[in-house]
Amino acid sequence: MLGSMIALASPSLLATDSIDEVIETLHQAEKSPEPLPLLQKAQDQYQHYNPKVGGGHHIANNRATKGHKEVAEARLQEAIALATDKKSCTDKIKAAIAEMRLSAEFKH
Repeated sequence: MLGSMIALASPSLLATDSIDEVIETLHQAEKSPEPLPLLQKAQDQYQHYNPKVGGGHHIANNRATKGHKEVAEARLQEAIALATDKKSCTDKIKAAIAEMRLSAEFKH
C-alpha cells in the first residue's frame, strides 16, 4: 500500500528515459489487424517519456529533442485518427517511430 501511495504522490516516477518500450508497442501496432488499442497504449507510454538531454549538451539539443517529441506526438495522433476511422495508419506509425528515434538520438 505504501508503494501505491508513493507512486500516486510522485507521478514523475512513471517517467522513463527509454523510448524502446514505446517503439516496440508501435511495431506491434504496425503488424496488428486492430492497431487502435496498441496505438493508445503507445500514446500513454509516450506521455511518460522524458527526452531531457543530460550532461553538458547544449540547450539547442534539448530544444531539438522536444521538437522531435512534439512532431512524434502529432504523427501518433494522426495514426490514432486513421485507426479510429478503420483506415491504414502504417505510414503514420513509421513516421512517429522515426521522430521518436530522432528525439532519443539527441540525448547521447
